[in-house]
Amino acid sequence: MATRKMKQSYELYKTIGVSEGLLKTSELLSKVYLAAGKYSQAASVMQFHNVLKDSLLNFQNQAVVAEMETKYQVKEKNRTIKLLKLQEKLRDKQIKWQTILISLMVVLLILAAVLFYSHRRRAQLSQQKLNLELQNYLLQVTEMQSKLDNKSKDCGKKTNLEQIEDANL
Repeated sequence: MATRKMKQSYELYKTIGVSEGLLKTSELLSKVYLAAGKYSQAASVMQFHNVLKDSLLNFQNQAVVAEMETKYQVKEKNRTIKLLKLQEKLRDKQIKWQTILISLMVVLLILAAVLFYSHRRRAQLSQQKLNLELQNYLLQVTEMQSKLDNKSKDCGKKTNLEQIEDANL
């Protein structure tokens, strides 16, 4: 009776495809057949048990390998994402420094232009001042020359007047 129930369980697990139940039942059924002296049936059930056990181990191993592979791929993708983020940060910093450098160069260029213009303007103003001073000096010299010439003429006229007066006397 126990053998019949065991055989029914075995057939039921086989029909519905419950591998773990079928594995345990086939092992027990094989032992029952072996104890009953039904060696060929015990061998047949044990052979099925071994094939099923190998299949389950292969399936479990494949599942473990697939899980490990998935974990590895996720880890690699996370690593790649992290690397890309670092590269993006580096690129952003490079762009920031380039912008700062270009801005600094533009400011320095503007400052140099302002200084150049300021220096040039001071030089022009200095030159204009010197020109005005020179013109003023020349004007003063011309006025003095003119006064001297007038005095000299006046002096010369008196001398001529004196000569005329002397001649009249």
